[in-house]
Amino acid sequence: DIVSFVDRSLIPDIYLDSHFYIAPDKKGIKPFFLFLEALAQTGLVAIGRFVMRDKDYMCAIEPYENGLLLTTLNYEY
Repeated sequence: DIVSFVDRSLIPDIYLDSHFYIAPDKKGIKPFFLFLEALAQTGLVAIGRFVMRDKDYMCAIEPYENGLLLTTLNYEY
């Protein structure tokens, strides 16, 4: 789920954790590239939530080369 969109400069590097390259499968190509283009044109980063291996994660999603870079975020304590 996408929660919000923010400027990349608002995310301090200390909160960045693991990086994952995201590429589309065949049936999701058009929505994927529309999302990629929207992020690239606005210069914003999407902030989202997802579940991997039964654990909730916050993430930042931004354009990277021909795909997207999903970076998990550490929580502020």
